Amino acid sequence: MKIISKLIFRRLSPADFYHINKEPQQNSTGGGQSYIDIPTRNVPIHAWSEFLDVFQNLGDDEKPYWRVDISSVGLKGSQIVTIGVRRSASVNIRSQKLHSDRSNRIRAWHPDLTDFPQAPKHMTGARDPRVIRICDGLLVMIAKTTDREYWAMWQDEKTNKEFVTVRNTLGPILENSAGLLEFDKPILLNNEDPKNPFCLESNSQIYIAQKSKTQTDRKKPKSYNNLTEQTDSDLARELFSADFSTRRKISKKTQKIYSRNVVASRRLKLLYKQCQITGNEFVFEKVNGEPYLEVHHLIPLGEGGADQPANLIVVSAHIHRMLHYGTVSEINIANVRDGKLNVKINGKNYIIKWHSDHERCVKESM
Repeated sequence: MKIISKLIFRRLSPADFYHINKEPQQNSTGGGQSYIDIPTRNVPIHAWSEFLDVFQNLGDDEKPYWRVDISSVGLKGSQIVTIGVRRSASVNIRSQKLHSDRSNRIRAWHPDLTDFPQAPKHMTGARDPRVIRICDGLLVMIAKTTDREYWAMWQDEKTNKEFVTVRNTLGPILENSAGLLEFDKPILLNNEDPKNPFCLESNSQIYIAQKSKTQTDRKKPKSYNNLTEQTDSDLARELFSADFSTRRKISKKTQKIYSRNVVASRRLKLLYKQCQITGNEFVFEKVNGEPYLEVHHLIPLGEGGADQPANLIVVSAHIHRMLHYGTVSEINIANVRDGKLNVKINGKNYIIKWHSDHERCVKESM
C-alpha cells in the first residue's frame, strides 16, 4: 500500500490509441507518433519538473527530458521511461508504439500484460467507431507517492462506475484531456490491484461522508427583511445623491473556482434537451437553435458534492437560480422512484424527472 501525493492523467484520444497500436503496415494520415502527448496547457513544463523528481537532461534540440523509473500497478519490477518536451505545446511519454522495435510501452498500459484494451483487428483509423468506443472514458495515469516512487495505472470510466464517483472527491479528473492533481489529504494507492488502485472501499468513505449532507445542513442566509433597517426614502437619498463619477480603485481579488465536468454536462444536456423540472417552460433557443440549459449540482462542489452525472440535473436558467437562492426542500436521491422525485421550491411543488439510464446511474452511485 502506498500514499499518492500527485497524479498526472491523460484521457486517450482515438488518435492516440490508433497511432500507438496500429500495425506497421497500416498507414495513417495524422503522423505515426510513438508517444502519448500531454499538452502543456494542462500540465506546464515547470509542473513536470516538480513532478519528476529526477535529473533533467537536455536533448540535441536543447529541450528537456527525463528518464524515470516507473512501476506498474499489479505487476512486479519497473522500467525506465523517457518523458520529454517535443515542442513547447506538449510533453510526451515516448516509445509507446506497441509494434515497434524501440517500443517501451508502459507495462500497466500493455494489453498483453494487463486488461488494458486490445486494439480491434483491422482498425481503419482514429475515426473507426470501435476505436472511438474504446477511448470513451479511457484514462492513463502516473502517480507519484510520498516515498518518491512512480506508479502507472489505467481506468475505464465506462466499466468502473465506482471510480467515477470516488475520483471526483479525490480531486476532479474532469473535462480536461489531461491534468495534474495534487492531494492535500492522504490518498491510498493499492499498488497490487490494477482494478482497484485507489482503494475504493477506503477512499469512498470521503464521498459517503460528504454525500450525507443535505440542503437543510447548510448555513441559512440572513433574512431579506433584516438586511437593512433603512427606509426606502433613506436608501433613495443615499443612492441618488452619491457621487459615482470618481474613478474607482482597481483591486485584485483571488477567487476559488471549481473546475466543472463540461463533458458530462454537455452530454446530459444533449440527452434531455429540456429542463428536468419544468420541461420547455423557461427554456429559450440560442442563436444556433440549441436550447439554453444549465446543469445543477444537487450537492455543491464546495460542499464536497461529486462532479459526476449522479449528482447532476439539467434545468433551465430560471429554475437553476431558484434552486440556488430559493427555499428548497431536501433533495435526497435515495427517494427517486420510477424516475421521479418530489421537491418543493418556495412552497410550490415540483417533480424532478430522470431519464431511465440516468436514474440507474444515480442508484449505482449510492
